[in-house]
Amino acid sequence: MELLDVVRLGHNDGVRADLLPAPPGLFWHRQDEGVPMLDDPEQTERLLAALKAAIPFEAGVSPEALRQLRARESGSTWAARQIVHEVSYLGDMGGIVCHLQAPEAQEVAVISLTHLRVPSSLPLAAQVARYQKHRIKKLRRQGGA
Repeated sequence: MELLDVVRLGHNDGVRADLLPAPPGLFWHRQDEGVPMLDDPEQTERLLAALKAAIPFEAGVSPEALRQLRARESGSTWAARQIVHEVSYLGDMGGIVCHLQAPEAQEVAVISLTHLRVPSSLPLAAQVARYQKHRIKKLRRQGGA
């Protein structure tokens, strides 16, 4: 999966079926049985619920993600700090993603939580940092980071 995906807002308000959370029965299903799961199901589910409860919240965009956002020819101005308007879970392979929208933008950027920094003043900052560290470590072991 790419670092970010940008969804144009249109008649369906930018909602795409492939960006919606998986149904409860499929939330933790893995296709590749020989590959260990990246995310701990219970911890990730708790973090996702906590993030949804905290919406909207501010987050810093990593330099790499910010370069990609700014390189787009959409005319949108992306700042290093953005407001997270929604969070989703894209399954074990995609992880937790945050939906960002610049004030004047006609698109929503969907960025992996691993490429955002939440302020330490946010009560769940330590939980987010643990998730990021764990996920990055697992991705490196699998050769995906």
